[in-house]
Amino acid sequence: LVLWNLKRFAFMLAPLLLFWFFVDRKPKIVPALYAQDENRYNEFYGLFTRPKGLGVYFLMLLIVLPLVILASFQPDFLKVYPQYFAGPAEAKIGVSPWLTGGIFEFVYLADFALVELVFRGFLIIGFVRWLGPRTVLPMAAMYCFLHFGKPAGEAVASIFGGYILGVVAYYSRSIWGGIVVHMGVAAM
Repeated sequence: LVLWNLKRFAFMLAPLLLFWFFVDRKPKIVPALYAQDENRYNEFYGLFTRPKGLGVYFLMLLIVLPLVILASFQPDFLKVYPQYFAGPAEAKIGVSPWLTGGIFEFVYLADFALVELVFRGFLIIGFVRWLGPRTVLPMAAMYCFLHFGKPAGEAVASIFGGYILGVVAYYSRSIWGGIVVHMGVAAM
């Protein structure tokens, strides 16, 4: 599972970096919303933009906490989560299940930063010069598609969550709030 998550970094982060560096680093057309701060428009799709107002995102986490707790008792969620269970490997290599579980959780949570970079960074901040605010709805639809095969409640919630995080990324030009919310919900 750790290698699967790391593989996504190699196959998604490298192309994004190359595309950004050679094609998207210096935008020529900037929407009015972004024009006042053109140099900070696309600091690697919002990853290097300084986060603002992170307290709002922690409030979002508090709002969804009861829903996550309720979902955690549903049979369809229990089939999918938690994703990591200690096994015989820990005893065989002589390490604590806390270590292997911690490594898994670190890589698992880091994967959500990559998801935010692709969906809110590349598909919102990267496409805003062509579509303006109209880039949010197609991103939310693609984000929901990512959740097909997961519990129905999670797939439905991804439409609303993806849309809200997309709007926030559009206005803030940062993906850090989405990273905080996404990692927070995954950790819950």
